[in-house]
Amino acid sequence: MLTRLHLLRPAAPALAMALVLAAGAAAPALAQPKAPAASGQPSTPTPALAQKPEDVRKGLPVALGTVTAEQEKRFWAISRARETAERDFNRIRMQHFQTGRKELRRVGIAKLRDVTDSALFPLLLSVFAAEQRDVREAILDHLADLKTEDGDATLAWAAVHDKDEWFREQAIIRLKARQKTWTDVPSGVTSSVLAGFGSSEDATIRFAGNTAVNLKLYGVIPLLIQAQLGQLGAAPQGGGVNAGVSSGSGLRFDDGSAISWILIGRQIAYVSDLTPVTAAGAVAFDPQLSVVTEGVVIRVIDAVVLAYRVEIHNQLVALASDAAGKPMDKLGYDVPAWEKWYTTELQPQLAAKATAPAATNPATPTPTPGKP
Repeated sequence: MLTRLHLLRPAAPALAMALVLAAGAAAPALAQPKAPAASGQPSTPTPALAQKPEDVRKGLPVALGTVTAEQEKRFWAISRARETAERDFNRIRMQHFQTGRKELRRVGIAKLRDVTDSALFPLLLSVFAAEQRDVREAILDHLADLKTEDGDATLAWAAVHDKDEWFREQAIIRLKARQKTWTDVPSGVTSSVLAGFGSSEDATIRFAGNTAVNLKLYGVIPLLIQAQLGQLGAAPQGGGVNAGVSSGSGLRFDDGSAISWILIGRQIAYVSDLTPVTAAGAVAFDPQLSVVTEGVVIRVIDAVVLAYRVEIHNQLVALASDAAGKPMDKLGYDVPAWEKWYTTELQPQLAAKATAPAATNPATPTPTPGKP
């Protein structure tokens, strides 16, 4: 069975995107999560997962992990440069974009086109997020015109994480145009999409799925398989809120007591004790009544709510059908069936296609002599 993957959730969008760009050509480091243990069973290590960016593009499952010391050092260097650049960008906003004069706006846009340092690309998205469409569209055009991996990674980040639907659509349009020049999917693009699946917001996960479908990133199919259901597995153990109830989308008391119970039965009264009472010329009895219950008690000790994410499921079906070359909607929301299909059918097919010689690849047919 395909191992469920746990993605790290970035503390802040600006931090996460800076780390994606700071990683350069390398994708985020990958971790080895542990599979959820069955009740009363010790946990076992999961099988090894893909460890290289190219494995993602070949359709192998991936999990995000930690950042290296070198990447962290570069990130803090970027942060210092960002402080100065942010002040400069805000000055451009005030001088050129807080007016309706077209000439001033053209000058401001020209200044933004001079930004070629990839460390400042996140600021182009955040500082000018509230500007009118002419400014935001010029930023997307500039990132695409740079024809660099960092520019493409920033476009992918905008397609996944921006809140404006129009802006996301425009970013995808430019990514698809840039995709025609790629020999392989840039690792920064892959990292930006993977970061979307690590979000706690359903909307961001949907945007990541939409980007993956448009770019045909078959490597994220395992993440879509998991994401089509809002809750997978049992509720988390350990400390929680409100009288020992564990936090999370599941509900469970730490001491194992029932969350609720249902009694279906019949109660019968009987005399459990009889005390004689005597007096002169008289005698009586003082009975003590008790009740015995006969029937069934249903105890609820754990509860989990499953949310069916229809849009993400439709994205999974579309991407899987494109990869397999046949309709895959028959699998429905059956996660084990999806995992079995991916592991036993699609993954070997993608791996074989990736290692096949170029001459036998249908995408690059061998020219026939005598024909153009």
